Parts: sequence; C-alpha cells; structure tokens
Amino acid sequence: STGSNATDKRCADGHGVEEPFVGGCLYSKGVEPRDAFDERGREKFMVLTLGEHLTIVPSKDIRLVKKYYEWYFGFGNPQTNWGKDCCSDRPIALHRIQPDQMRAMYSLFTQQGNHS
Repeated sequence: STGSNATDKRCADGHGVEEPFVGGCLYSKGVEPRDAFDERGREKFMVLTLGEHLTIVPSKDIRLVKKYYEWYFGFGNPQTNWGKDCCSDRPIALHRIQPDQMRAMYSLFTQQGNHS
C-alpha cells in the first residue's frame, strides 16, 4: 500500500534485497523481529545456496567472503554455525535451489520425521 505517512512509505514499492525491506515494513506495522535461527543456532532461512552454507568458513575464507558475500555479512548476520552444522533440520526458506534439489531436501527432512 502507499500513502502519505512514514509508516506507509516503509511498505510501498520496495526495491533491493527483499528481506530487509519486508522486515522494515513489518516492523513499521508493529511486528517485532525474531531470530531466524533454531535452538542450536542453525540458520532457518538459507539465503545462500545450501552448498555455500555447508562449505564457507568465514574465518578461513575471508578474501572470498569480502569479494562475493560482503552483501550477506554486511547485514550483521549473526550466523555462527557453518559446515555440517550450518542449517536447521526444519528450514523455513531455501533460496536459489532447483526443483530437484528441493525434492531431495524434502525427502531428507521427512525421513528424519520433521514433517512441518
């Protein structure tokens, strides 16, 4: 929606990275932010590919991170788990994933008994 007050402007015709825009809009409407991590500190919203979450080690790959992923870490991402323990076994969103990969992920998660 669009309008004349600042609250409406936060939600009108966003551009750029979607999550910060949507987050700002929701916050302006009174929705409080929450972490996107599970109880073990693993990511629930994977904005990088699953392979990137599994293989990047920010403390070891600092040049790679600065060159290709500065936009991601520039948001102050508090993700601390990388590698095999990077990602929640109950993900909410997987970005940049192909349909066959999604089917394989669904199969893995449902085999573990995680149906939600």
